[in-house]
Amino acid sequence: MRLRPSITGSDDRLYWRYSKTGSYTVKSGYHLQSQIDSEQERLSDTAQSNQLSQVLLQQNMGDTKNNLALLLGWRIWKMRNKLLFQNKREHITHTINAAIIDKKLWDEAMKLKEQPQLPSQPTLPNSTSDIIGEDTMLYCIADASWKTSNELAGIGWSLYSKEGTLLIQGSSAIDPTETALQAEAMAILLAVQQLHALHYKNVMFLGDWAQLFNNLDISLQRENKRNN
Repeated sequence: MRLRPSITGSDDRLYWRYSKTGSYTVKSGYHLQSQIDSEQERLSDTAQSNQLSQVLLQQNMGDTKNNLALLLGWRIWKMRNKLLFQNKREHITHTINAAIIDKKLWDEAMKLKEQPQLPSQPTLPNSTSDIIGEDTMLYCIADASWKTSNELAGIGWSLYSKEGTLLIQGSSAIDPTETALQAEAMAILLAVQQLHALHYKNVMFLGDWAQLFNNLDISLQRENKRNN
């Protein structure tokens, strides 16, 4: 019912759409059959190419005596397909060199695969909120600027709300210290004293010296054991 009748009322007639005139000719029929044969051959070659690739992947490519021959066969197959479907002819020396390069790349990949994997690095927090947790309402970041043991050191601290809003901050210059770690400890001490004087409680202190905070944790654990 989708066929539209002729507006002029002319009779139906046979039409061969593979020619300009609409009439069948031996030449147009031969041309159509050639296209069909070419497409079927292309599909057949594609299927065979996929089968060949599966065979190559299933072979023991780690065997250095066999993998060059397999890679060379794969390159020859690709050279043949270029000649048939793209009418591009490659010299055999180019194909051999390409197979040799493939073998080198494969051997390097196998060496990397055999190397022992390094242990995964611990996941670092992405933001300050990942460090302080949900129960912490205030946190203080303390830091020190230290150059040498003969120069004054600068220390500073900043108090933030849980949402990251700056509430108060302070800074000062202190006498020279022997190490940068001592200057960092003085920065935290100054921050604790200042916030205690301002009656702030339940504050988490943050810094960039893990060694310092580890020592403070050890000292706190020892103090708790003595009190218990």
